[in-house]
Amino acid sequence: MAAPDESSSLLHQAFAAHQAGDMALAEGLYRQVLAREPDHADALHLLGVLFHQAGENEPAIALLQRAIARAPRVAGYHVNLATLWMETGRLDEAVASCRAALALDPSLPEAYNNMGTCLQEQALPADAIAAFRMALRVRQLYRAAHDNLLCALFLDPACDAATFALEHKLWQHRHADPLRASPLPAGNDRSPRR
Repeated sequence: MAAPDESSSLLHQAFAAHQAGDMALAEGLYRQVLAREPDHADALHLLGVLFHQAGENEPAIALLQRAIARAPRVAGYHVNLATLWMETGRLDEAVASCRAALALDPSLPEAYNNMGTCLQEQALPADAIAAFRMALRVRQLYRAAHDNLLCALFLDPACDAATFALEHKLWQHRHADPLRASPLPAGNDRSPRR
């Protein structure tokens, strides 16, 4: 078994390579950590994330499940597994992973948003709307969740026009109006002989 400092150093190098986009180096370094410590939860998780980014979802799922088995109280592992479940069409598993993440840390807006997306796909608009609203309660300026909320409200037959209009105004206030306050200059060349 490797000394914790050696594994930690390798993991930091792997993560730096991963962030820099050198996936081959990152994978090799993650595998070195796992060769030394086969149950290293962070290395399992990050290698799973790398596989996901490479479009290899099934190996990614297996790695994330192993990471969760080793460290079940890390909410971020559950959120990332939920994303994989969503992308592979396993909505019940995705919702369960979101619920597991939120049981550990109820302040994860991504988990609420992912859960809302799955519930919307499962034709549960009221539950989806509640999940999107929770995401926005945690992070007011979470635009993706706000966009998803508007779509869910639009598709919900129980939503009245006044509620829909009010939510649109709130979206405009939070996301569009700040952009108007500091418009970007046009980058085109205005000289007549361009």
